[in-house]
Amino acid sequence: MQPTWLNTAFQDGRGLSLAYVLLSCFLLIVIWSITFTRIHNEKALAIESSVSDSKNVSAIISSNLEEVLSKALLYSRIGQSVLDGDAHASSYLSPLFLGDSAYLRVAIFDANAKLVYSSARQKDEPEFAQLINAAYVSSMMYSQRQNGMIISPPLKKDGYTWRVPLLIPLKNKKDELQGFFTAILDLGYFLRTYKDVSIGSGSR
Repeated sequence: MQPTWLNTAFQDGRGLSLAYVLLSCFLLIVIWSITFTRIHNEKALAIESSVSDSKNVSAIISSNLEEVLSKALLYSRIGQSVLDGDAHASSYLSPLFLGDSAYLRVAIFDANAKLVYSSARQKDEPEFAQLINAAYVSSMMYSQRQNGMIISPPLKKDGYTWRVPLLIPLKNKKDELQGFFTAILDLGYFLRTYKDVSIGSGSR
């Protein structure tokens, strides 16, 4: 048997109104809960996708950088042949370099920092000569890094920070210093690669 107050409430409509309000509030809570859950899930998916894209782009750029620096080592070995007196070595180097957009200019010097080869066909290369003096002939001359590649920040503060000089010392079979391979690496090449990869992957 239902209480008298409950029958009275439904008879005058107050109970129905109260039930409607409670049901509306319940539905509103459910809708908001579903909405917030969906927003949270979509945000998590967006972040996960962005992180995945960033990792993919980083891996591609890293692989590209390794490939570019490996080509510098290849060029330096050809430069070694130039210093060894191979008359055809420079003719191999020129077409290889001209087809490589990662490097702006290369040059080869002997052990006395005398210019032997210039991709720009210059009689002298003061920027490279300065690099040799600053990065190698200084204290690095006797450091453990003398057998490796030296990458230097731009020597001139003229706004061309995208031009990065690098130097590779060249040694003969007796492990004696024979000369230097120098090059200007174009950072714009990597920026263009990053842009192409970003557009292709849909990342922003």
